[in-house]
Amino acid sequence: RTSPEALQCESCHTRKQDGSYSSLISTSGLLGKDNVAPVIQLPSRRLVDEGIVELGLPYFKVDDKGLVTENVADVLTATLKDPVMSVLKASSAKDFAGEWKRMDTTTALSRIGVEQTQHQQLLTSVLGSEQTLLFDVLHGDPALKSLSLMAATGSLMDSVYPLHRLEVEVRAPNVSEREALAKAKLGTPVSGIYKLTLTNSQNAEKLHDFLGNKALLKLPYRGGQTQLDELAVLTLSQGIWSPANVELLLLQAVTRDQGDDLAGDNIVSRDNPGYLVIKVSEPFESLMVVDKANANVLDSASMTLQQATLLWKKANASLVQAKKTLAKVETKAAKSRQVAEDAASKVNALNKEAASLTGPAKLQVQNALAKAKVVAQKADAVSKTDDGALQAATAAVKTAAEHYSRASSAYNTLLVGG
Repeated sequence: RTSPEALQCESCHTRKQDGSYSSLISTSGLLGKDNVAPVIQLPSRRLVDEGIVELGLPYFKVDDKGLVTENVADVLTATLKDPVMSVLKASSAKDFAGEWKRMDTTTALSRIGVEQTQHQQLLTSVLGSEQTLLFDVLHGDPALKSLSLMAATGSLMDSVYPLHRLEVEVRAPNVSEREALAKAKLGTPVSGIYKLTLTNSQNAEKLHDFLGNKALLKLPYRGGQTQLDELAVLTLSQGIWSPANVELLLLQAVTRDQGDDLAGDNIVSRDNPGYLVIKVSEPFESLMVVDKANANVLDSASMTLQQATLLWKKANASLVQAKKTLAKVETKAAKSRQVAEDAASKVNALNKEAASLTGPAKLQVQNALAKAKVVAQKADAVSKTDDGALQAATAAVKTAAEHYSRASSAYNTLLVGG
Protein backbone atom coordinates (compact mmCIF):
# COMPACT_ATOMS: atom_id res chain seq x y z
CA ARG A 1 0.00 0.00 0.00
CA THR A 2 1.03 3.61 -0.36
CA SER A 3 2.26 5.02 2.93
CA PRO A 4 -0.73 7.34 3.57
CA GLU A 5 -2.99 4.25 3.53
CA ALA A 6 -0.70 1.99 5.57
CA LEU A 7 -0.98 1.38 9.31
CA GLN A 8 1.78 2.74 11.47
CA CYS A 9 4.06 0.17 13.11
CA GLU A 10 2.85 0.98 16.64
CA SER A 11 -0.69 -0.05 15.64
CA CYS A 12 0.36 -3.69 15.89
CA HIS A 13 3.88 -3.98 17.34
CA THR A 14 5.64 -3.16 20.61
CA ARG A 15 8.78 -1.04 20.96
CA LYS A 16 12.05 -2.41 22.26
CA GLN A 17 14.11 -0.59 24.90
CA ASP A 18 16.26 0.92 22.18
CA GLY A 19 13.19 2.46 20.55
CA SER A 20 12.98 0.12 17.55
CA TYR A 21 9.91 -1.99 16.84
CA SER A 22 9.78 -5.63 17.90
CA SER A 23 8.48 -8.34 15.60
CA LEU A 24 6.20 -9.42 18.46
CA ILE A 25 2.53 -8.47 18.26
CA SER A 26 1.37 -6.13 21.01
CA THR A 27 -1.45 -7.51 23.16
CA SER A 28 -3.02 -4.07 23.21
CA GLY A 29 -2.54 -3.46 19.48
CA LEU A 30 -4.80 -3.96 16.52
CA LEU A 31 -4.06 -7.70 16.32
CA GLY A 32 -3.87 -8.33 20.07
CA LYS A 33 -6.14 -9.96 22.61
CA ASP A 34 -7.17 -6.58 24.07
CA ASN A 35 -8.89 -5.68 20.79
CA VAL A 36 -12.25 -7.03 21.91
CA ALA A 37 -15.67 -6.76 20.29
CA PRO A 38 -19.01 -7.71 21.89
CA VAL A 39 -21.09 -10.34 20.06
CA ILE A 40 -24.27 -10.68 22.11
CA GLN A 41 -25.51 -10.15 25.67
CA LEU A 42 -27.10 -13.27 27.18
CA PRO A 43 -29.43 -13.09 30.20
CA SER A 44 -27.07 -15.33 32.16
CA ARG A 45 -23.80 -17.23 31.77
CA ARG A 46 -25.65 -20.33 33.00
CA LEU A 47 -27.27 -20.67 29.58
CA VAL A 48 -23.82 -21.55 28.20
CA ASP A 49 -22.60 -23.53 31.23
CA GLU A 50 -25.70 -25.76 31.17
CA GLY A 51 -25.56 -26.31 27.42
CA ILE A 52 -28.77 -24.44 26.55
CA VAL A 53 -26.81 -22.00 24.38
CA GLU A 54 -23.83 -23.27 22.36
CA LEU A 55 -21.10 -20.87 21.30
CA GLY A 56 -20.86 -21.42 17.57
CA LEU A 57 -17.25 -20.36 17.01
CA PRO A 58 -14.11 -21.45 18.88
CA TYR A 59 -13.00 -17.87 19.57
CA PHE A 60 -16.23 -16.80 21.30
CA LYS A 61 -15.93 -16.26 25.07
CA VAL A 62 -18.57 -15.53 27.70
CA ASP A 63 -17.97 -13.64 30.94
CA ASP A 64 -19.72 -13.98 34.29
CA LYS A 65 -22.35 -11.42 33.27
CA GLY A 66 -23.31 -13.37 30.14
CA LEU A 67 -21.59 -11.07 27.63
CA VAL A 68 -20.23 -13.02 24.63
CA THR A 69 -17.13 -11.43 23.11
CA GLU A 70 -14.40 -12.12 20.58
CA ASN A 71 -10.89 -10.74 20.32
CA VAL A 72 -8.61 -10.48 17.29
CA ALA A 73 -5.80 -12.63 18.75
CA ASP A 74 -8.15 -15.57 19.33
CA VAL A 75 -9.69 -15.15 15.87
CA LEU A 76 -6.27 -15.34 14.24
CA THR A 77 -5.29 -18.38 16.29
CA ALA A 78 -8.51 -20.27 15.56
CA THR A 79 -8.83 -19.60 11.83
CA LEU A 80 -5.26 -20.64 10.95
CA LYS A 81 -5.68 -20.16 7.21
CA ASP A 82 -4.99 -16.69 5.79
CA PRO A 83 -5.10 -15.34 9.37
CA VAL A 84 -4.41 -11.65 8.84
CA MET A 85 -7.42 -11.37 6.52
CA SER A 86 -9.60 -13.96 8.26
CA VAL A 87 -12.31 -11.49 9.26
CA LEU A 88 -12.01 -9.08 6.34
CA LYS A 89 -12.25 -11.96 3.85
CA ALA A 90 -15.08 -13.72 5.67
CA SER A 91 -17.53 -13.07 2.82
CA SER A 92 -15.20 -14.08 -0.02
CA ALA A 93 -12.97 -16.89 1.30
CA LYS A 94 -12.68 -19.86 -1.03
CA ASP A 95 -11.86 -22.40 1.70
CA PHE A 96 -13.05 -23.33 5.17
CA ALA A 97 -11.87 -25.80 7.79
CA GLY A 98 -13.52 -27.16 10.92
CA GLU A 99 -14.61 -30.18 12.91
CA TRP A 100 -17.69 -32.38 13.25
CA LYS A 101 -20.46 -31.27 15.62
CA ARG A 102 -22.70 -33.99 17.05
CA MET A 103 -26.39 -33.13 17.36
CA ASP A 104 -29.94 -34.32 16.82
CA THR A 105 -30.59 -35.03 13.13
CA THR A 106 -33.70 -32.85 12.94
CA THR A 107 -31.84 -29.97 14.59
CA ALA A 108 -28.96 -30.37 12.14
CA LEU A 109 -31.28 -30.34 9.12
CA SER A 110 -33.01 -27.19 10.34
CA ARG A 111 -29.63 -25.58 11.00
CA ILE A 112 -28.51 -26.08 7.38
CA GLY A 113 -31.78 -24.78 5.95
CA VAL A 114 -33.68 -28.00 5.19
CA GLU A 115 -37.00 -26.94 6.68
CA GLN A 116 -39.68 -28.81 4.76
CA THR A 117 -41.06 -31.77 6.69
CA GLN A 118 -41.00 -34.19 3.75
CA HIS A 119 -37.38 -33.29 3.00
CA GLN A 120 -36.38 -33.84 6.64
CA GLN A 121 -38.17 -37.20 6.70
CA LEU A 122 -36.44 -38.37 3.52
CA LEU A 123 -32.94 -37.39 4.63
CA THR A 124 -33.44 -38.72 8.17
CA SER A 125 -34.51 -42.04 6.66
CA VAL A 126 -31.42 -42.15 4.43
CA LEU A 127 -29.08 -41.41 7.34
CA GLY A 128 -30.85 -43.96 9.51
CA SER A 129 -29.95 -42.36 12.85
CA GLU A 130 -31.55 -39.85 15.20
CA GLN A 131 -28.11 -38.34 15.95
CA THR A 132 -25.78 -37.02 13.28
CA LEU A 133 -22.37 -35.44 12.81
CA LEU A 134 -22.54 -32.07 11.09
CA PHE A 135 -19.88 -30.02 9.31
CA ASP A 136 -21.26 -26.72 8.08
CA VAL A 137 -19.46 -23.76 6.56
CA LEU A 138 -19.90 -20.65 8.68
CA HIS A 139 -18.47 -18.04 6.33
CA GLY A 140 -16.99 -17.63 2.89
CA ASP A 141 -17.90 -17.22 -0.75
CA PRO A 142 -21.63 -17.75 -1.53
CA ALA A 143 -20.67 -20.92 -3.43
CA LEU A 144 -19.11 -22.21 -0.21
CA LYS A 145 -21.22 -20.80 2.60
CA SER A 146 -24.31 -22.93 1.96
CA LEU A 147 -22.32 -26.18 1.80
CA SER A 148 -22.70 -28.71 4.61
CA LEU A 149 -21.91 -32.36 5.26
CA MET A 150 -23.80 -34.74 7.54
CA ALA A 151 -22.57 -38.20 8.52
CA ALA A 152 -24.45 -40.95 10.31
CA THR A 153 -23.21 -41.85 13.78
CA GLY A 154 -21.89 -45.29 14.71
CA SER A 155 -19.79 -46.92 17.40
CA LEU A 156 -16.52 -46.48 15.52
CA MET A 157 -17.32 -43.00 14.22
CA ASP A 158 -18.40 -41.86 17.69
CA SER A 159 -15.04 -42.82 19.15
CA VAL A 160 -12.86 -41.04 16.57
CA TYR A 161 -14.83 -38.10 15.15
CA PRO A 162 -13.35 -35.60 17.67
CA LEU A 163 -9.99 -36.25 15.96
CA HIS A 164 -11.28 -35.47 12.47
CA ARG A 165 -10.57 -32.19 10.69
CA LEU A 166 -12.49 -31.32 7.54
CA GLU A 167 -11.51 -28.78 4.92
CA VAL A 168 -13.50 -27.73 1.87
CA GLU A 169 -12.39 -25.57 -1.04
CA VAL A 170 -14.22 -24.20 -4.07
CA ARG A 171 -13.14 -22.65 -7.36
CA ALA A 172 -14.90 -21.69 -10.56
CA PRO A 173 -14.55 -23.95 -13.63
CA ASN A 174 -11.96 -22.48 -15.98
CA VAL A 175 -12.37 -21.95 -19.72
CA SER A 176 -10.65 -25.19 -20.73
CA GLU A 177 -12.80 -27.23 -18.34
CA ARG A 178 -15.98 -25.68 -19.72
CA GLU A 179 -14.82 -26.41 -23.26
CA ALA A 180 -14.06 -30.03 -22.33
CA LEU A 181 -17.55 -30.46 -20.85
CA ALA A 182 -19.14 -28.93 -23.93
CA LYS A 183 -17.10 -31.11 -26.28
CA ALA A 184 -18.02 -34.25 -24.35
CA LYS A 185 -21.64 -33.03 -24.09
CA LEU A 186 -21.65 -33.69 -20.36
CA GLY A 187 -23.63 -30.56 -19.55
CA THR A 188 -23.26 -26.98 -18.37
CA PRO A 189 -21.66 -26.26 -14.96
CA VAL A 190 -24.16 -24.95 -12.39
CA SER A 191 -21.79 -25.06 -9.42
CA GLY A 192 -18.20 -24.44 -8.52
CA ILE A 193 -15.67 -27.25 -8.38
CA TYR A 194 -15.43 -28.52 -4.81
CA LYS A 195 -12.68 -30.33 -2.95
CA LEU A 196 -13.32 -32.02 0.41
CA THR A 197 -10.48 -33.30 2.58
CA LEU A 198 -10.83 -35.34 5.78
CA THR A 199 -7.75 -35.72 7.97
CA ASN A 200 -6.75 -37.07 11.36
CA SER A 201 -5.74 -33.97 13.32
CA GLN A 202 -3.29 -35.96 15.45
CA ASN A 203 -1.04 -37.21 12.65
CA ALA A 204 -2.31 -35.23 9.60
CA GLU A 205 -3.12 -38.51 7.84
CA LYS A 206 -5.71 -38.22 5.08
CA LEU A 207 -8.80 -40.41 5.51
CA HIS A 208 -10.37 -41.90 2.39
CA ASP A 209 -13.92 -42.62 3.62
CA PHE A 210 -16.34 -41.93 6.46
CA LEU A 211 -15.57 -45.24 8.20
CA GLY A 212 -18.31 -46.96 6.22
CA ASN A 213 -20.98 -44.53 7.40
CA LYS A 214 -23.50 -42.81 5.16
CA ALA A 215 -22.85 -39.12 4.47
CA LEU A 216 -25.03 -36.45 2.90
CA LEU A 217 -23.55 -33.47 1.08
CA LYS A 218 -25.70 -30.35 0.67
CA LEU A 219 -24.60 -27.98 -2.09
CA PRO A 220 -26.06 -24.57 -2.98
CA TYR A 221 -28.05 -24.62 -6.22
CA ARG A 222 -29.11 -21.49 -8.11
CA GLY A 223 -29.85 -23.13 -11.46
CA GLY A 224 -33.20 -23.29 -13.21
CA GLN A 225 -33.92 -27.03 -13.14
CA THR A 226 -36.61 -28.48 -10.86
CA GLN A 227 -36.08 -32.20 -11.51
CA LEU A 228 -33.18 -34.30 -10.25
CA ASP A 229 -32.85 -36.22 -13.52
CA GLU A 230 -31.93 -32.96 -15.29
CA LEU A 231 -28.75 -32.69 -13.20
CA ALA A 232 -25.58 -34.75 -12.93
CA VAL A 233 -22.65 -34.76 -10.53
CA LEU A 234 -19.24 -35.14 -12.14
CA THR A 235 -15.83 -35.97 -10.73
CA LEU A 236 -12.39 -35.60 -12.25
CA SER A 237 -10.22 -38.71 -12.62
CA GLN A 238 -6.98 -38.82 -14.61
CA GLY A 239 -7.94 -35.59 -16.34
CA ILE A 240 -11.36 -36.87 -17.46
CA TRP A 241 -14.70 -35.61 -16.14
CA SER A 242 -17.21 -38.43 -15.65
CA PRO A 243 -20.34 -39.17 -13.55
CA ALA A 244 -19.47 -39.43 -9.86
CA ASN A 245 -20.36 -42.48 -7.81
CA VAL A 246 -22.96 -40.60 -5.77
CA GLU A 247 -26.71 -40.72 -5.34
CA LEU A 248 -28.82 -37.61 -6.01
CA LEU A 249 -31.47 -37.44 -3.29
CA LEU A 250 -33.13 -34.07 -3.18
CA LEU A 251 -33.41 -30.83 -5.16
CA GLN A 252 -34.91 -27.61 -3.80
CA ALA A 253 -34.93 -25.27 -6.74
CA VAL A 254 -34.91 -21.49 -6.58
CA THR A 255 -38.28 -20.37 -7.93
CA ARG A 256 -37.74 -16.61 -7.68
CA ASP A 257 -34.99 -14.58 -9.31
CA GLN A 258 -34.71 -11.44 -7.21
CA GLY A 259 -34.95 -10.42 -3.57
CA ASP A 260 -36.54 -12.33 -0.72
CA ASP A 261 -39.69 -14.15 -1.73
CA LEU A 262 -41.87 -16.98 -0.55
CA ALA A 263 -41.67 -20.16 -2.63
CA GLY A 264 -44.05 -22.72 -1.17
CA ASP A 265 -42.96 -23.00 2.45
CA ASN A 266 -39.33 -22.20 1.70
CA ILE A 267 -37.84 -18.70 1.89
CA VAL A 268 -35.53 -18.19 -1.09
CA SER A 269 -33.08 -15.29 -1.17
CA ARG A 270 -29.46 -14.48 -1.97
CA ASP A 271 -28.54 -15.77 1.51
CA ASN A 272 -30.83 -18.81 1.25
CA PRO A 273 -30.43 -20.30 -2.25
CA GLY A 274 -31.87 -23.54 -3.49
CA TYR A 275 -29.95 -26.68 -2.68
CA LEU A 276 -29.03 -30.12 -3.93
CA VAL A 277 -28.46 -33.01 -1.53
CA ILE A 278 -26.43 -36.03 -2.60
CA LYS A 279 -25.21 -39.14 -0.79
CA VAL A 280 -21.45 -39.58 -0.86
CA SER A 281 -19.23 -42.37 0.42
CA GLU A 282 -15.84 -40.64 0.49
CA PRO A 283 -14.06 -37.27 0.34
CA PHE A 284 -13.27 -35.98 -3.15
CA GLU A 285 -10.62 -34.01 -5.00
CA SER A 286 -12.85 -32.43 -7.67
CA LEU A 287 -16.65 -32.54 -7.76
CA MET A 288 -19.07 -30.43 -9.82
CA VAL A 289 -22.80 -30.25 -10.62
CA VAL A 290 -23.86 -29.82 -14.25
CA ASP A 291 -27.14 -29.17 -16.02
CA LYS A 292 -27.73 -31.92 -18.58
CA ALA A 293 -30.32 -29.96 -20.57
CA ASN A 294 -29.67 -30.16 -24.33
CA ALA A 295 -26.61 -32.34 -23.70
CA ASN A 296 -26.45 -35.97 -24.73
CA VAL A 297 -24.62 -37.22 -21.66
CA LEU A 298 -22.94 -40.05 -23.46
CA ASP A 299 -22.45 -39.22 -27.10
CA SER A 300 -19.97 -41.71 -28.58
CA ALA A 301 -19.11 -39.32 -31.42
CA SER A 302 -17.29 -37.00 -29.01
CA MET A 303 -15.70 -39.62 -26.75
CA THR A 304 -12.65 -41.82 -26.72
CA LEU A 305 -12.82 -45.53 -25.92
CA GLN A 306 -10.98 -44.81 -22.67
CA GLN A 307 -13.65 -42.29 -21.63
CA ALA A 308 -16.46 -44.63 -22.62
CA THR A 309 -14.91 -47.53 -20.68
CA LEU A 310 -14.52 -45.43 -17.55
CA LEU A 311 -18.06 -44.08 -17.81
CA TRP A 312 -19.46 -47.57 -18.39
CA LYS A 313 -17.68 -48.95 -15.32
CA LYS A 314 -18.91 -46.12 -13.13
CA ALA A 315 -22.45 -46.37 -14.51
CA ASN A 316 -22.44 -50.11 -13.82
CA ALA A 317 -21.20 -49.57 -10.24
CA SER A 318 -23.84 -46.89 -9.66
CA LEU A 319 -26.60 -49.16 -10.97
CA VAL A 320 -25.48 -52.08 -8.81
CA GLN A 321 -25.35 -49.85 -5.73
CA ALA A 322 -28.74 -48.30 -6.51
CA LYS A 323 -30.31 -51.77 -6.82
CA LYS A 324 -28.78 -52.89 -3.51
CA THR A 325 -30.12 -49.76 -1.81
CA LEU A 326 -33.55 -50.31 -3.35
CA ALA A 327 -33.65 -53.92 -2.09
CA LYS A 328 -32.84 -52.81 1.46
CA VAL A 329 -35.35 -49.97 1.36
CA GLU A 330 -38.05 -52.26 -0.07
CA THR A 331 -37.54 -54.74 2.78
CA LYS A 332 -37.64 -52.00 5.40
CA ALA A 333 -40.70 -50.35 3.86
CA ALA A 334 -42.56 -53.68 3.71
CA LYS A 335 -41.82 -54.38 7.37
CA SER A 336 -42.88 -50.94 8.55
CA ARG A 337 -46.03 -51.14 6.40
CA GLN A 338 -46.90 -54.48 8.01
CA VAL A 339 -46.28 -53.06 11.50
CA ALA A 340 -48.57 -50.11 10.71
CA GLU A 341 -51.30 -52.44 9.39
CA ASP A 342 -51.06 -54.66 12.47
CA ALA A 343 -51.27 -51.63 14.77
CA ALA A 344 -54.32 -50.32 12.91
CA SER A 345 -55.99 -53.74 13.12
CA LYS A 346 -55.42 -53.80 16.87
CA VAL A 347 -57.04 -50.37 17.22
CA ASN A 348 -60.08 -51.57 15.26
CA ALA A 349 -60.37 -54.71 17.36
CA LEU A 350 -60.19 -52.76 20.62
CA ASN A 351 -62.80 -50.29 19.32
CA LYS A 352 -65.22 -53.14 18.68
CA GLU A 353 -64.45 -54.73 22.03
CA ALA A 354 -64.99 -51.47 23.91
CA ALA A 355 -68.36 -50.95 22.20
CA SER A 356 -69.64 -54.26 23.56
CA LEU A 357 -68.57 -53.69 27.18
CA THR A 358 -69.70 -51.59 30.13
CA GLY A 359 -68.34 -50.56 33.52
CA PRO A 360 -64.76 -51.28 34.68
CA ALA A 361 -64.15 -53.77 31.86
CA LYS A 362 -64.91 -51.10 29.25
CA LEU A 363 -62.65 -48.58 31.02
CA GLN A 364 -59.79 -51.08 30.97
CA VAL A 365 -60.21 -51.70 27.25
CA GLN A 366 -60.44 -47.94 26.57
CA ASN A 367 -57.10 -47.42 28.33
CA ALA A 368 -55.57 -50.13 26.17
CA LEU A 369 -57.16 -48.50 23.11
CA ALA A 370 -55.58 -45.12 23.87
CA LYS A 371 -52.13 -46.71 24.07
CA ALA A 372 -52.77 -48.68 20.88
CA LYS A 373 -53.69 -45.48 19.02
CA VAL A 374 -50.39 -43.85 20.00
CA VAL A 375 -48.49 -46.91 18.77
CA ALA A 376 -50.50 -46.92 15.54
CA GLN A 377 -49.78 -43.22 14.89
CA LYS A 378 -46.04 -43.73 15.34
CA ALA A 379 -46.07 -46.84 13.14
CA ASP A 380 -47.99 -44.98 10.43
CA ALA A 381 -45.46 -42.10 10.51
CA VAL A 382 -42.54 -44.52 10.17
CA SER A 383 -44.31 -46.31 7.32
CA LYS A 384 -44.89 -43.04 5.42
CA THR A 385 -41.23 -42.05 5.85
CA ASP A 386 -40.07 -45.43 4.55
CA ASP A 387 -42.47 -45.19 1.62
CA GLY A 388 -40.92 -41.82 0.73
CA ALA A 389 -37.47 -43.36 0.87
CA LEU A 390 -38.72 -46.21 -1.35
CA GLN A 391 -39.95 -43.74 -3.98
CA ALA A 392 -36.58 -41.98 -3.95
CA ALA A 393 -34.68 -45.28 -4.23
CA THR A 394 -36.90 -46.42 -7.11
CA ALA A 395 -36.26 -43.15 -8.96
CA ALA A 396 -32.52 -43.54 -8.32
CA VAL A 397 -32.52 -47.01 -9.91
CA LYS A 398 -34.40 -45.67 -12.92
CA THR A 399 -31.86 -42.85 -13.37
CA ALA A 400 -28.91 -45.22 -12.89
CA ALA A 401 -30.39 -47.66 -15.41
CA GLU A 402 -30.74 -44.88 -18.00
CA HIS A 403 -27.11 -43.82 -17.46
CA TYR A 404 -25.97 -47.44 -17.72
CA SER A 405 -27.91 -47.93 -20.95
CA ARG A 406 -26.34 -44.84 -22.53
CA ALA A 407 -22.87 -45.78 -21.30
CA SER A 408 -23.21 -49.31 -22.67
CA SER A 409 -24.37 -48.01 -26.03
CA ALA A 410 -21.44 -45.58 -26.28
CA TYR A 411 -18.94 -48.23 -25.18
CA ASN A 412 -20.22 -50.87 -27.62
CA THR A 413 -20.28 -48.38 -30.52
CA LEU A 414 -16.66 -47.37 -29.95
CA LEU A 415 -15.55 -50.95 -29.31
CA VAL A 416 -17.01 -52.22 -32.57
CA GLY A 417 -15.81 -49.16 -34.47
CA GLY A 418 -12.23 -49.64 -33.20
